[in-house]
Amino acid sequence: QFSLTAPFSVTRPGDGTSRAGHVLFRVEKELDRGAGVMIQGYYDRADRTHDVIDIRRETFDFELRHHFPIGDRNELIWGAGYRHRSDDTSNPSLTLNFAPPDRRADKVSAFVQNTFRAIPDRLEFMVGTKLEYNDYSGFEFQPGIRAAWYPTASQTVWASFSRAVRTPARTDQDVVVTVAVIPPVPLTAQLFGTNGAESEELLSAEIGYRVQPRKGLIVDVAGYFNRFDDFITTVTSPNPLVLTLENDADLRVYGAELSVTWQPTEWWQWVGSYQWYKANAHGGDGSTERLTPENVAHVRSLMNVTDDVEWNVAAYYSDPKNDRGFQVPSYVRLDAGVVWRPCENVELSLWGQNLTDPAHTEGADSFVIGRQLDVPRSIYAQFSIRF
Repeated sequence: QFSLTAPFSVTRPGDGTSRAGHVLFRVEKELDRGAGVMIQGYYDRADRTHDVIDIRRETFDFELRHHFPIGDRNELIWGAGYRHRSDDTSNPSLTLNFAPPDRRADKVSAFVQNTFRAIPDRLEFMVGTKLEYNDYSGFEFQPGIRAAWYPTASQTVWASFSRAVRTPARTDQDVVVTVAVIPPVPLTAQLFGTNGAESEELLSAEIGYRVQPRKGLIVDVAGYFNRFDDFITTVTSPNPLVLTLENDADLRVYGAELSVTWQPTEWWQWVGSYQWYKANAHGGDGSTERLTPENVAHVRSLMNVTDDVEWNVAAYYSDPKNDRGFQVPSYVRLDAGVVWRPCENVELSLWGQNLTDPAHTEGADSFVIGRQLDVPRSIYAQFSIRF
């Protein structure tokens, strides 16, 4: 934490509490001739008491989807949504502040997508777009196209091209962060958001291949190239004590993924995946190149011990990365859980996460630049009922 009196900065463990809860409802109904409709809504609230600021967030979200066939070769799906979010902050500090302290934001969206079976069971196309209006960047247009070819019953070749955006968040526009206090005056070096922040644009091209060489074994291989324009990053100004967040970086990302699903018996399944990622940044401070680890892998075992009891074990590996200036080391994580379904619509589960270590670092706190975020070992229970 920073202050305007000696010693001007103090390093201390994170001290804060978090409370959160949400409620969700969803209604799905199948209509005549393969049509269907889904209505969903939820309310979410999170209260965080931090040693540098207190934040309360509330979110209301509503979504409608409707799908229906058109003739024998077309399947159309459309939908609309509305989201309202409120952010209220209090007890700000020199280290972190928001100006203004409170903000309300609304987002209205709609989408339409059609699947066209050009050659039944051999070649199909999926074309659609999402339209959105939000209070941060205004109107956004996000189209996409996807094609799938089935040379045999056990093989699929697919490709896609799409445009997507990440609209500015409140931390891009309203945040004020003190990054240094320089004695003896003292002088403060601060990072400011900007009201002129624009959306980050993504143009994504992907290609993939899926094959089932034998019963119980499925292999997926995919490659991708992502072009990010107007990436928000830290920019220096003529005043060395003032930093700003600007759309000043471009990012080129390419990589590959491998996924294998193996089911040696009816009651036991293994799932494994590996991802390789590489990024090159142009402009900004260059830290965007290291936001994602270069190598990530995981393997998971799902075992049906009995007809109503399931036992899951999963292991994860991640390479080192740089998150908001903080060096995150590589780690291995082990999770395990047991699921019991006493009847068709009821599910009880008990899960343990990060079982091999008391805690491991996964990144930096999203509210404070450069603060270590540790994920502790945890055990939680879950109860689900469907009706």
